[in-house]
Amino acid sequence: IPPVYISPKAKIVHSVIGPFATIADGALITDSIVRNSIIGAEAQVEKALVEGSIVGINAIVHGAFHRINLGDSSEIDFH
Repeated sequence: IPPVYISPKAKIVHSVIGPFATIADGALITDSIVRNSIIGAEAQVEKALVEGSIVGINAIVHGAFHRINLGDSSEIDFH
């Protein structure tokens, strides 16, 4: 859903991206909704709704329905 930027090196699987989302190189988004957020390089988002958030480089988010700012190389699991 525009406007978005999705790196050609990112992988999006069964997910909705946008509006106002940026997905960096090597990011993996699976079974998720990402809107009004920035997903850093090599970050992973799985089974999550990410809104109004920043997910840092190499950070991992599993199963979240929260607003988060997660730093580089961090991991959070809401299961």
